[in-house]
Amino acid sequence: MRIGFIIALILVGHISLSGCSSYHNDRFHDRYDEAYETRRDHRRTTHQRHLRQKYRQSRNIRGSGRKVVRDVKVMTPRQLEQKVVARPEPDADVTGAADADTSEAQEERVEIAPEVKPESAAEEVETAATRNAPAREAEAAATLEDKPKAQSNAVADAPAPTDDEAAAGQPSKSGRSVAETAAKETSIKQIEDGYRLLRAGFVKKARERFEQAMAENAADASLALGRSMDPTYLKTVAFPDVIPDADQAQRMFRRAVLLGNKEAKADLTRLERALAAAEPTVLSPTTPANAAPVQ
Repeated sequence: MRIGFIIALILVGHISLSGCSSYHNDRFHDRYDEAYETRRDHRRTTHQRHLRQKYRQSRNIRGSGRKVVRDVKVMTPRQLEQKVVARPEPDADVTGAADADTSEAQEERVEIAPEVKPESAAEEVETAATRNAPAREAEAAATLEDKPKAQSNAVADAPAPTDDEAAAGQPSKSGRSVAETAAKETSIKQIEDGYRLLRAGFVKKARERFEQAMAENAADASLALGRSMDPTYLKTVAFPDVIPDADQAQRMFRRAVLLGNKEAKADLTRLERALAAAEPTVLSPTTPANAAPVQ
């Protein structure tokens, strides 16, 4: 009996606890749902309010734009001219006053004396010339008398030329010297670039640089151009892209010597010695084929 009573108490307690827990769970879920719906409604209301505000702003902007466009009326140039020329219609009182003024103006008459015309154009010209002849003679005499005095006064009053004006009338020596110095520096740079290309094996481009520098620095440019054609000098160049020309190199070396270059003499002597050593042995016509060569 006791055991059954205890079991019954336990069951009753469990049932009561489960009922309480289910009640509290339902209450919690109800409150959560209410809070969620309230928060969702608030967000929706705020979003809708924001959308309505943006819509009103956009409508105001578009409405003002449409109003401006509606007020603008496209008119042709002729219509604009007519609008400018046209005047507003006057009122009745103003019209009556204007009519009265017009009638009074019409009643007034101005009498103009009839103009007497000469009988012919020749008589008119003769009359004008006769009328103006004395005045012209007096004016010419006064001009002739005053002209020498005016010239002498102008010469006396003329200011002496200043140093700046005198210098402006003559060509600037400093500007000329600056231009010559710049051209000289340019030619030196071109020769240096040509030697750099020559050592790299670009003989054709090097010759172009030397020829460009020939106008301002003929002596050094002639020496450099001769070296670009010298077979003995091109041996020191890595893979030259042209065939050497000894005759042309000799001519350029001689030209450099005449122009005053000091290094050209040594290059010319070296080239002549190399050519003399490389000349083939000449056999005499009377010498047999198996004879020793004559040097």
